[in-house]
Amino acid sequence: MPRINTKVDTAIADADVILKQPATGDDQSATFTRLWTWITAKFVALSTKNTIVDADGISIIDSEASNAHKAVTFTKTWTWIQTKLNGVKVYFASSKIGLNEAAPDSLLTINSSSTLMPTALGNTLLHLGGGTNERVLIDSFGIGGGFYGRHANGTAAAPTTIIAGTNILGIGCYGYDGAAYSTTYRAAILLKGTETWDPGAHGTSITFITTPKLDTAPVIRMVIEDYGGVRIGDTAPSENTKTILKLDSTTRGFLPPRLTTTQRDAIATPPAGLTVYNSTTNKLNFYNGSAWEAVTSA
Repeated sequence: MPRINTKVDTAIADADVILKQPATGDDQSATFTRLWTWITAKFVALSTKNTIVDADGISIIDSEASNAHKAVTFTKTWTWIQTKLNGVKVYFASSKIGLNEAAPDSLLTINSSSTLMPTALGNTLLHLGGGTNERVLIDSFGIGGGFYGRHANGTAAAPTTIIAGTNILGIGCYGYDGAAYSTTYRAAILLKGTETWDPGAHGTSITFITTPKLDTAPVIRMVIEDYGGVRIGDTAPSENTKTILKLDSTTRGFLPPRLTTTQRDAIATPPAGLTVYNSTTNKLNFYNGSAWEAVTSA
């Protein structure tokens, strides 16, 4: 596994030593040849005639013909690497790149600490972390910005349509329980397709999931349906699309806002149908458009 170490002049190997800081020009020339061969193999877009130029316009890597030029170019290359990376160690392994991570397990792994990170989940493209209380910050300006995901079934070469139940985008959390990291999310927000998509039909819903105490099985808590209805405590699609809110439980009830008569009367211009529990009279009250009325058994 090759490694560019900007702090210590150590040999870096990819089958052969490809990068070190030799003392003599002849050794630098030979090392540059190996370095250039490795670079063109790793970055196929580079040809033997290409030049990499730094911000100051200095040629740092080119395919010089003479050993003397190669030695000079290598010295500039090594100095540029040390300056630009400023202590960051770069690792390559099985077509994966790690920054400060000797065993990258995703296409790009960035580790802010000196300790190897836990193994990434399967199919991870970007693995970030290593430090304490770290975050990802996205700065955006203008009318755009945000975090978006794009999904299709099938493959990149042959995408197929979204169907009902497809997870278009998910945001979930995994945790460490003292023995291991959870293998599935323990809380999540899932954005799903609710129909087979075509150019005129893109139905979606949002599902909210949490895990109860003393348990490890995530539970669907709330769903915002494609027609705008909200289901709480109900895992099955609503049978009535005219329902704006559906609550489902066999062990819990609905608790409306509890207000005293004074507090109720302090509500400015209440809309007709507004409902509260009057804790002064211990009765359910609703506003009929002109006055408050109590719901009674009579």
